[in-house]
Amino acid sequence: MNRTLSVVALLFMSSCSVYGMKIDKKNVVAPHELGKTKVLYNKKEFHVNGIPVERYNTSKQLRGISKKDLAQMLLAGSYLKVKELDDNKYAIDLQGRLIGGGPVGATIGCFVAKVGVSFLGHGTLLAVSFLAGPAQPAAIIALEGAFGGMIEGASMAAAVAGGIAGGVATGPV
Repeated sequence: MNRTLSVVALLFMSSCSVYGMKIDKKNVVAPHELGKTKVLYNKKEFHVNGIPVERYNTSKQLRGISKKDLAQMLLAGSYLKVKELDDNKYAIDLQGRLIGGGPVGATIGCFVAKVGVSFLGHGTLLAVSFLAGPAQPAAIIALEGAFGGMIEGASMAAAVAGGIAGGVATGPV
């Protein structure tokens, strides 16, 4: 309900503008050299600091987008990236922000990745040590001494990657 009210309010405020929908500065990223960058959108084109942006200089998702769809995308966390191509020529790309932070998913991802890499690495060493026949106990000790530290390092790196992936995948949308 709040999201619908926000979209309606944003559309109402944008319809009050003579030139079209004003894009809030928190939804616009531009190089510092451009100074204050004002972005407007009417149903046909974007304007940066009063200069129309050519259709081919906008990302495909923005071409012909309705004001309502644009407002919903911006409320969902997307933003517009403005860059200057030449003097008084601009390009606009739609970018998305990565939203994540699910602590349970990060924990599960961390443990699954660490255990998976450890099991695979140490299990491989155990399987190879059986090839030594009666010298298997000495072989596993030697193999663990030689490769155990590297397997542990790889499992810690996998734990970090798994935690990040799990947190992003289960974070708020």
